[in-house]
Amino acid sequence: MGFDTRPFETSATQKAVANYAEYRQRLAIREKVILYESDLGEAAGGQPLAIFGHLLDHPGFSGFLHVWSLAKNAPPPPAHAGRPDVILVAKGSDRYLRYLAEARYLVSNAPLPAYFSRRPEQSYLLAWDGSTAAAREKGPAADPGFMGHRNMARNILHATHVASPDAQASDLLMHGNDVASAFAGKLAETGDPREDLSARRATDFFFRGEESRLVTRYRSDRERLLFFGGHFAPNGITSSCIDLLRSLPTEKYDISVAIDTNIVAPKPDNRAKLAELPDALHVLGRVGLALFTHEQRWAYESFHAMGVIPSEEMRAVLTAAMRGEFERTFGSARWKAVVNFEGFTRFWAAMFAAAPAPADRIIYLHNDMVSESKTRVPALAGVFEFYRDYAKLVSPSPSVYALNRANLSQAYGLPPDRFRIVGNVILPASLRERAGEPLREDIAEWAEGRTLFATVGRLSLEKDHRKLIFAFADVHRAWPQARLVIVGDGPMREALQRQIGELGLQDAVLLAGMMHNPMPVFARMDCFVLSSNHEGQGIVLLEALVLAKPVISTDVVGCRSVLENGEGMLVENSAAGLAGGMLAFLEGRYEARPFAADAYAKTAIDAFNALIEG
Repeated sequence: MGFDTRPFETSATQKAVANYAEYRQRLAIREKVILYESDLGEAAGGQPLAIFGHLLDHPGFSGFLHVWSLAKNAPPPPAHAGRPDVILVAKGSDRYLRYLAEARYLVSNAPLPAYFSRRPEQSYLLAWDGSTAAAREKGPAADPGFMGHRNMARNILHATHVASPDAQASDLLMHGNDVASAFAGKLAETGDPREDLSARRATDFFFRGEESRLVTRYRSDRERLLFFGGHFAPNGITSSCIDLLRSLPTEKYDISVAIDTNIVAPKPDNRAKLAELPDALHVLGRVGLALFTHEQRWAYESFHAMGVIPSEEMRAVLTAAMRGEFERTFGSARWKAVVNFEGFTRFWAAMFAAAPAPADRIIYLHNDMVSESKTRVPALAGVFEFYRDYAKLVSPSPSVYALNRANLSQAYGLPPDRFRIVGNVILPASLRERAGEPLREDIAEWAEGRTLFATVGRLSLEKDHRKLIFAFADVHRAWPQARLVIVGDGPMREALQRQIGELGLQDAVLLAGMMHNPMPVFARMDCFVLSSNHEGQGIVLLEALVLAKPVISTDVVGCRSVLENGEGMLVENSAAGLAGGMLAFLEGRYEARPFAADAYAKTAIDAFNALIEG
């Protein structure tokens, strides 16, 4: 191969996944092989055993090889002894991986392993007996089984055929695993699995195409969209994504949201944000290791280390790898569009870029992406490598759109017409409702009787709260009753706290930390101030404007697009500029035109709909 495979085989699971991926590529499908698995390999029983019994001596299946997957010490099927057409393989063994990759037919009553990915030539019957579905569960009080159904959901999406006992069991299977509308296979309700007639019906359904008990009620004419919104950390991108998803008409769109379960699961704040999604949406959790061959793993790890794709040969290998991973994760489900709303994670950018047709591939560019890559997220250079595979590159404001088109189109060979503008969605009614919640008591007492300036954002370099604090020091000397509250957390917190102490502003500037709902601060503040050096759009500006609050912002890309028509005050991007703006407000020299919140919200939704349709 020209490279050492040992670093990619540090565990038995890694080695098995790589070997299975190799077999899927190299081995021809064996038309007369059926692989059976029951109860995760713990026994030869249930519907798979009954179907096996029907086929074993059936003249129509003469010459077929029947292969049973069994875990250690699992009892074999009773009819196997001395038969050359029945083979037992240890689940997870190399022989098992080979048969899983080459068998023409797969029959199971429980999910196959997380690395399993059905080949197009294979037929897969999930003969479910009603005992293995996991209930949908996404809330903040989730137990260690959070998204525990994700491999079952993935298996349903891979199945060409599903046999279920009855309507109640079908609903539990399809809705309980959140895949009802995304399922692209065929489902039949074949009756009580304990009765021989049920197995006969399932056999005829799967092998002979008998569809008299076919169920079609889960099919929908709605347009299916797949979103990746990141890991649901409590930040502006997450809030914007949730607001967009809450705004989309469910009578028009059937929406699934993909998450990296292992990243979201251990973080209560992230799970709490995920729980804000509307119940009508579906959550699909990625599970297991990426299904890469040794060559594909080498190419991906090399790309990950270098941050760029050095050759078209490596690009071809990576594209094939990520196409395979997309199909392993989402099975046979097909989408009108896949929307990478987060836009920063290389793995997901690569995977959505490889989504199979007919999906329209869309990725969001939330900021001046070249500046972001140079100042905050160096790994974005790797994301840029996949922009060529997206049909639409979406910026949230005209000024950011212009920068991204100018900076990226020529450098990465991107046609200028792929760049689009779709503003961040806001929900005016929801913002006003959240603003009515009680203000945190310590902030209320601290700010009582004072003129309160406020800002909300991550405590990081690009937000430049250091500049704001210097500006406020000048304001406070002239107006001792003024106060500044900064909501958010981040890597600059300790440095900002020291700066506040050094300037003697301990009683005048409050670092309030992260707040799940900062809207009560917006309701209490007298004026909102944004000190960012660059923004995609500055959604916090929109939120303040919805609540009819005065707004002062540095005159930078993104913010300029929000306020350039006079809805707020744009000032020079400096401490002096910010101080001048705050003093103008305090001295009654602030003027602004009203913000048409509802009209803006409609325009943003209309722009997204046009993006999907066009």
